[in-house]
Amino acid sequence: MSPRAAATTVLLLVLAWGTPALAQPDCARLHQHAQDIQPALPTPRAAVVIAAGRTAFHSGPDASCRSKDSFVIRGDALTVHRQWNGWMQVRYRARDGQVYDTWVLGERVQLQAEVSGAP
Repeated sequence: MSPRAAATTVLLLVLAWGTPALAQPDCARLHQHAQDIQPALPTPRAAVVIAAGRTAFHSGPDASCRSKDSFVIRGDALTVHRQWNGWMQVRYRARDGQVYDTWVLGERVQLQAEVSGAP
């Protein structure tokens, strides 16, 4: 196949199927996939947010799954239940008592001790 024909074929495939880099992930599917491949930690771990600014919550372990209005700040305590691909699945109990089960970027959090009897 000539280079021109190959380039035309690639262009047609991109137009027909879209480009994976531009596609938005299915956050619920990604969340489930991470849970299916990576078992929960045998014992949940305490953690604290160490990053400056807001650490956003995510519905799945991907930057494009960011929740618009939910976040934690430096010093907030979390319970880590799973780690996968640079992300942590955590539980956060807000001051008003609301509980969030969410994903955060792992580099923004520091693991602490194991948590006995954690929810």
